[in-house]
Amino acid sequence: MQHHQLEHLVRAAAAMTNTNALLIVGTQSLLISCPAAPEILMGHAQADFITPDNQTLALIIEHDIGPASRFNLQFNYCARGLGFVNVVLPEGWEARQIAFPVQGAPDLQVHCLSALDMAASKLAAGRVKDYRFVSAMIHYGLINAIDLHAHVPLLPVPQEQKDTLLAWAHEQCGQAGVVS
Repeated sequence: MQHHQLEHLVRAAAAMTNTNALLIVGTQSLLISCPAAPEILMGHAQADFITPDNQTLALIIEHDIGPASRFNLQFNYCARGLGFVNVVLPEGWEARQIAFPVQGAPDLQVHCLSALDMAASKLAAGRVKDYRFVSAMIHYGLINAIDLHAHVPLLPVPQEQKDTLLAWAHEQCGQAGVVS
């Protein structure tokens, strides 16, 4: 996905939900937090949006510009509408979120997760594809393995899961040639 496509999705989501506040939580948040991210990481044609405190708006996004929508068929990219119940975010993420000023839409209050918060959130999801993605983020220098290791304890997940994530992050530190 490209920056202008993300802006298009944001405008469409805001218009159809009649909201001016959106949070981008998935991979596409890198378009804002790490604009120089390698194209190989940005090939995903879907953006994940949270509409603060309103699950109904998330369903509207999913229906109108989601994967099975006419919008997706027409433009070949789409959005997923999520609620905060669908995403695990590290403690304090709000203070680290990054504003996304949308050209021509000054009233929109769009933010995205920091790269580190997004990576931690992906690890908390526990999917193999997310581990691979976070490993690639480390490989390409978008995040530091030591910082990620320090960020894992901020996740509101059971201690057993934290221990697994800490071990994985520690292994990444070793692969990066850093001892933590």
